[in-house]
Amino acid sequence: MVTNRPGCRVLPQAIYDEYTMRRERNRNKELKTELLADRLSDHRFMANYFRLYLHTAALNLLVRLRQAVVQTLPTSAELNLPADFPTEAIDEPNRKRFFNKRRERDPLGGGFASTWRTRLIKVSAEVITRARRVIVRLSSSWPHIDHFMEVSRAVNMPPPQPSPG
Repeated sequence: MVTNRPGCRVLPQAIYDEYTMRRERNRNKELKTELLADRLSDHRFMANYFRLYLHTAALNLLVRLRQAVVQTLPTSAELNLPADFPTEAIDEPNRKRFFNKRRERDPLGGGFASTWRTRLIKVSAEVITRARRVIVRLSSSWPHIDHFMEVSRAVNMPPPQPSPG
């Protein structure tokens, strides 16, 4: 394996382990299984094409939402590692602790579509339509209301303005 990633000279085995464990390789699998993009059972091409287009748009929306709510990664001090230690060079036991801490801190930033679906999308709510607004009432006992509020705040934030220059 040829790489220029930080930490490759410190622990080359950790770089390989990180490569094999990374989740980006599962995005096609996520599109196919979790967003059900493999269901192209219509006999017409345009119907299947449109269905695949909608599933791909849903995945893009999910990726954008993940990027909007992503939290900071655990620091080296939390893992009892030297300061400025590259994430890619963390060995196997510490890597599991790193991923577990990251998942505790940020369950939605790297979450699969099924996580988003169960925590935010498939939710019982009362929808009240008025002339000037739509009110969505969520249950006060819903266990993931904090995730919903976090995503709502992130989506309602104005986009960062480019710096002049």
